[in-house]
Amino acid sequence: STAGLWRRTLVAARPGPHKDRSFLIQAVEQEIRQLNRSAQLVRVLNSAIWLLLLAAALVYFLLQLLLEREGRFQLRQTIPPQVHAAYRPAMLARLIRIHRPGELLLSTLLDLVNRGHLGLDGHVFRCYNQQIPDYRGMAAYEIFLLNWLFQRVTQENTLSTAQIRKYALDSQRASEFSAYYQQFMILIQDELVKTGLHDPRKGRISRLIGFSTSAVYGLLAGFIGWMTWNPLALLLLFPTTLFALYGLKVRHLTGAGYDQADISRVYRKGLTHY
Repeated sequence: STAGLWRRTLVAARPGPHKDRSFLIQAVEQEIRQLNRSAQLVRVLNSAIWLLLLAAALVYFLLQLLLEREGRFQLRQTIPPQVHAAYRPAMLARLIRIHRPGELLLSTLLDLVNRGHLGLDGHVFRCYNQQIPDYRGMAAYEIFLLNWLFQRVTQENTLSTAQIRKYALDSQRASEFSAYYQQFMILIQDELVKTGLHDPRKGRISRLIGFSTSAVYGLLAGFIGWMTWNPLALLLLFPTTLFALYGLKVRHLTGAGYDQADISRVYRKGLTHY
């Protein structure tokens, strides 16, 4: 465009009886105005990169404040006092998302022993009244675990840790173990929702906001990069990725859930050190 502008200017400046100089001068002036508008648009878009990055930081902060940590702009969800005693090791492990299958299974069994639903002799768990079990005071995932292990693994009223390990590591029954374990995890998640520690509604809202914002920033990054050829436009890919990852998160706890997660994390760290 600049080369064409200079070429037209030189042509307009040459003398000649057959040249309409006024028309050429108007064309040159029109092109100058277009170049000025293009340059102004490029300057605006370059400035918009930093404004968009600042807006992304502000939006992410508000998401953390309003949806994640339930700050002062939103009433924190409370849970009844009697529910505090219902927090189980498996639920707390799910809150901090630091666990292995063996940890969840054995911690649940040991908690049932502590509450008097199972007996323990060395490394052997004993189920009381297997024919007519008493499930009072037990969560759905605990009932599922007992039926799973004592009916699918041993089919007796005793179950050793060696039997559990052998069953979990059996390659021929790997698909069965995986299916039952996934159902066990779903029931734990349902219990977190039931006790007010997890809010699925926040997950849906966060996914919608995260994916929508990510798509907007991705389109803006492509548009500004195409218009300006400024490598700084690639910085907009950072909030694009950040909001996409935020939308993929499955951990959307309530205020009480975060409090319990913090307590559980400190408690686990103390046990590990001990």
